[in-house]
Amino acid sequence: MRQTMKSNLRVCRLTLAALLVGAVSAQANLVVEIGDGQAAIAPGVGTTTASFDIVFHNPMASGFDFSGYTLFLDIGPAGLGLPAGVSFAADPAVYLTGEGTAPLIGAGKNGTKNLTPAAGDIALGQAQFGFNGTIDAGESFTVIRINLDVDRSLATPGEHDLFLSPSAMSIFTNTAAESLPFTSTGGTLTLTAVPEPSALLYGGLAVALAGLWKCLRVLLGDAKHTFCGQPHFMMR
Repeated sequence: MRQTMKSNLRVCRLTLAALLVGAVSAQANLVVEIGDGQAAIAPGVGTTTASFDIVFHNPMASGFDFSGYTLFLDIGPAGLGLPAGVSFAADPAVYLTGEGTAPLIGAGKNGTKNLTPAAGDIALGQAQFGFNGTIDAGESFTVIRINLDVDRSLATPGEHDLFLSPSAMSIFTNTAAESLPFTSTGGTLTLTAVPEPSALLYGGLAVALAGLWKCLRVLLGDAKHTFCGQPHFMMR
């Protein structure tokens, strides 16, 4: 009986150890976190903007050293093509730490600049960093901000995925030009419909008129039974 219990405990310990190793190994990569962007749209009311950030996060127990990277990013459906009414701003990508290469933006849509990347909507690369290419354990850096223009007359409400393109090889490399492992998490671009200002004005006016009419009905109803401030009863 004791031997059986010891055997079971040993199996449990081994299982727990395996689970812990699996959990650690699952996080043993740099994580590219793509943030969220949002814009409020109303038909026929000019252009607005939306932005989202890309963060490098190191969940490992040791530092992550790299010499450069190239990322291929999709906005909306996979492959070339942005959501309706969405285009890249005049300054489509801002490197928030260090110097980066001019972004390559896919052809065939508004905001076309430079060359066409292998896949996705925009290609980004960087080899000079404000943090010297080392991200310490548990540390994060916001490295890029993507800027978009949204034409309210063309855009439609909805949510659009932001993710690294599956059809192009985004890559991190070290000084020996070797590929380094990393994972990524996606974000969401949310376009939200809002009433036009005129609709809000008319709606508020309607509420005010309804309230005024209710007050008038109450006053008129009281007036039928009051004369000069005193109750008045009609003779039958």
